[in-house]
Amino acid sequence: MQNLRNLLILLAFFALHLAAAAQPGKTFSDLICPLKLTAGQSDTVLVSDLFYAESYPLNFAVHPRIQVKYEQSTRKLILTPAADFEGMTLLRFSLDDAKYYIAVQVDAQITHTFRYQPVQKPQKISVFGQFNAWN
Repeated sequence: MQNLRNLLILLAFFALHLAAAAQPGKTFSDLICPLKLTAGQSDTVLVSDLFYAESYPLNFAVHPRIQVKYEQSTRKLILTPAADFEGMTLLRFSLDDAKYYIAVQVDAQITHTFRYQPVQKPQKISVFGQFNAWN
C-alpha cells in the first residue's frame, strides 16, 4: 500500500511539473530531482543546485510534516522532517506567481547499538562489515 502511495505521489509530481512547464512565460523548465532526507535530521540544499532561474525569490508553502526554512540571500533551503515521518511527499513553492513542486523521500532514521563484553581483556578488537552512513 505504501509503494502504491509513493508511486501515485511521483506520478502527480511529474504531471504537475509537465503542466507547469507547458505554461506560457514559464520561469524555468528544469526537472527537479527528488530529495532524500532522513527523519528527524536537518539537511541543507542550495536551490541553485536544484534548478536554474535568473533570480530565486521563492515562497515555500507550509508543509505539515517537514519544517521548511528558505534563506533567500544565501539560496539555502533547510529541511527538517518530523522524527516520525517516513515516505514520499511534495514540497510546493512559487516563483514569479507560478507553482512548482519538489518531490521528497524521507527515510526512517535507523539506529544501531553495538555492545561487546569480553570474558577477559582483549589485546585487539576489530569490527568489520558494511557501514554505509556510519556515524
